[in-house]
Order: sequence, then structure tokens, then C-alpha cells
Amino acid sequence: MAHLANALIASMLAAAVPAATFAAGTAPADPKAMQRTPTKPNGNGIEVRYRLESTPEAGQPVLVSLAFLPANAGGEATAWFTLGGGLAWAGAAPDVLALSAAATYRQLAVVPQAEGIGYLNVFTRQDGVDSVTAIPVRVGKAVPSLRQPGALKTSPGGDRVISLPVP
Repeated sequence: MAHLANALIASMLAAAVPAATFAAGTAPADPKAMQRTPTKPNGNGIEVRYRLESTPEAGQPVLVSLAFLPANAGGEATAWFTLGGGLAWAGAAPDVLALSAAATYRQLAVVPQAEGIGYLNVFTRQDGVDSVTAIPVRVGKAVPSLRQPGALKTSPGGDRVISLPVP
């Protein structure tokens, strides 16, 4: 029954914000106030900024506001999106987004499936160069952690090795 209610909420949100694009010439807020993602010196020159519009809760849609700030005005630029484990689209997955020479803004609705961290992957391409940014959507008090390596053992030949666990 809860899945049916969540599906209904997600479909209503998708209808209200079908991978919303802000009206031409408008911005959700000052992009400088949004969270900046890291960029590589040899990347494609598109700066991606984001803001979560609400506190993420499992099973509840959350809007992610995005700002794409190209470093140069030349060439064709696009963005597309995928989800890592732990997230689902609220409605249909968004299409490829053509980016303008000026700033481009977009809102996407995602639904965290459980407590933990899921990632909205934002791929950008400009002048044939691709870059990717992973935007964390954290539910609860989960913190990123590395898997513990296997136990230190001694091999039959006397070498000390760490046996890595197989997932």
C-alpha cells in the first residue's frame, strides 16, 4: 500500500514538475548561492552547481535544482542524467538537455529509496569533451565510508598479504 501511495505522489510531482525547466531568462536563485561541484582543469569547462530544495526522506520526491555555467560560449554543449543505486526518477527520466552559451537552469525530481546516500550523475559534453559530476542525495545520518580491507594473513610462503573480500 505504501508503494502505491509513493507512486501516486511521484506521478503527481512528475505531472507538476515534468523534469522542470525554469522559464527562459529566469533562475531559481543566485547560482553563486548553490553548492559548487568540483571541476577538473582539463574538463570541458562547464561548471555544475546544485541545491536540494528539501530535506530528502526515503520514498518522498525531492527536487534538485541545477545550474550549468559554461566557461566559454563556443561549441555545442549538452547535459544528460543517470541515477546511482538508492534513487529513482519521480516520473520519466529526463531527456538530454541542450545547454546555452549563457547559464542554463533545470530542476529534476528524484525519489530516495531508503536511508543512505544515492547519487544523481550529471554528464556534460562541450566541444567533444565529457565530464561527470555525482551529486549526493543523503537520507538520514548516513556518511560515506570505505569498505574495510580483508584481514592480514600470512601465506604458506611466509608473505604477509591482505585478502580482499569478494562482494
